Amino acid sequence: MSSPEYADKTFTIQQTADDELHCSRAFVCKLMRTGKLEYSKLGSRVIIRGRAISKLLDDSAVQS
Repeated sequence: MSSPEYADKTFTIQQTADDELHCSRAFVCKLMRTGKLEYSKLGSRVIIRGRAISKLLDDSAVQS
């Protein structure tokens, strides 16, 4: 998941939950609220980059 194309790809909260992290939308929101998952706002839309997802997964792999 750390390819340059993946790093620049963008996802919605629902796409991140369903396709990337396989968790609930509420859990993705909690990760964003606690600062563990970086995101950007584009108007009213929330955008999550592939590099933020990779960073989250890398950080959680180091801690376990």
